[in-house]
Order: sequence, then structure tokens, then C-alpha cells
Amino acid sequence: MVADHQSPDLDLDADNSSGAGDPHHQTVFTAGGPAVAIADSDSQITDPNGEPIQSATVTLTNAQNGSAETVSLTAAGFALATSLGIVATTQSSGTVLTLSGNATEVQYQQLLTEVVYNNVVNGPSEGTVRQ
Repeated sequence: MVADHQSPDLDLDADNSSGAGDPHHQTVFTAGGPAVAIADSDSQITDPNGEPIQSATVTLTNAQNGSAETVSLTAAGFALATSLGIVATTQSSGTVLTLSGNATEVQYQQLLTEVVYNNVVNGPSEGTVRQ
């Protein structure tokens, strides 16, 4: 008998310190300021199958300023991915980041804390929640 494969569960802020509630994370981006992390330092991935994670995709689904809005790895995140043998690729639009390569839940959790959102437009659309 082969058990059904279940997808890993992701919680971007396990202790809900950002106030967003499970499994979300919220933060504030300031125009002209630095990029902001999309996950809290206590992000958590749980794989009910206990298998290595093979890939992760981060997608900004409602960019309001086109290619000015991006998700990417920090320099430290890129170095970590490289050291783990994980390839990080970004779509030309910058709104999709794919991490590919076998690693543990903990290693992918570390990488998630190095994923950042940025908007290079000086006056980005305000009042819109990005997801």
C-alpha cells in the first residue's frame, strides 16, 4: 500500500508576532526604504511525509507597479542557497522566485527568512495589501 503524498505546510510567522494570524506574516514596506522580509524569523515548514523539500516558489500575486515590484533573495540568502546546492531563479517580471534543490525543512525555512519584497517606484500604490 502506498500512502498519499501530502504537500508540506507553511507558516510564515509561527508565533504570530506580526499580528497576521496563521499561516501569514505581515510587515510594512516604506517607499524609498529597504526591501522587507516576507517571512518572520520563526517561519516553519512541516512536511508530513518527512521527505526532503525539492523546491519552493514564492509568487507576488497582486503587484500594482509592474516590474518595479520584486521578490528576491538577499545576498546572504543567495550565498546560503549556493552553499546548499539550491538554485534560485527569478522570472523576468521579478514577481516569481523559484528555489530548486533538495534540502531539509530547516534549510528551506532559513532560505524563506532571506526572501524579500521590494518596490523601486518612489510613490508606490498605497493602501493595497500585497500577497
